[in-house]
Amino acid sequence: MQNLKILNSLAIIAWGGLLTAAVPAFASLTNEGNGTVYDPQTGLTWTQDANLFYTQANNAADPANFVQQIINANGGVVHDTPNTNDPTGTYTLTSADFDTTTGDVTWWGAQAWVGYLNSITYAGINNWELPVNAGVTESGSPIGVLYYNELNQTTGPFTNTQFTYGDYWLGNEVAASGYANALDFDTYTLPGRPDDDSQGMPKNSNYLLAWTVAPTPAPLPGAGGMLAAGLAGIGVVGRRRLKA
Repeated sequence: MQNLKILNSLAIIAWGGLLTAAVPAFASLTNEGNGTVYDPQTGLTWTQDANLFYTQANNAADPANFVQQIINANGGVVHDTPNTNDPTGTYTLTSADFDTTTGDVTWWGAQAWVGYLNSITYAGINNWELPVNAGVTESGSPIGVLYYNELNQTTGPFTNTQFTYGDYWLGNEVAASGYANALDFDTYTLPGRPDDDSQGMPKNSNYLLAWTVAPTPAPLPGAGGMLAAGLAGIGVVGRRRLKA
């Protein structure tokens, strides 16, 4: 019996070592299985598809009609700080704000698409938003933190990422200049990190992508089943101990 206990202990130690060795840099990220990924370190839920607008548009029977659905979901306008492009702070959306062939959108198009996701409660969430940076470099941007700190410059569980050469809109507006912040992965700014920059871009720039986050975890699919399985496992262990 003593030898059996020793063997069991060694097996557990060995198995634990295998699990530790197999844990990737992005192990803390949770693929929720519903098109979202949750990051417990930041409390943010991301869409798993980093170019989801493009995917949705091209999965639609009529991409142009899909764009119109986005425009309609926002009442045809996006409200922002009054600026040179829309002095009243009410921008009228058009199809020119969306490029369904690449996924590129203007800042207003990005905001409208986020509003559309909220209108359909995408993945059970209705508070999607563009990431907001807390500084003027990528270190203050949730996308930059995700890429460098969480993913260790890999794609991890995400699809359609544009980390090597791509620009992502951020939610911040730059005063009343008609600019908004963006994360540019092809501009040198930081030593050792040649592919990032947080900068102001004209809101009508139509060659940037939108990647959205929500400050709440996505609903866990099948959580009840997982709980039941866990309780069943506890019951099995208990019965085995009684038999012993």
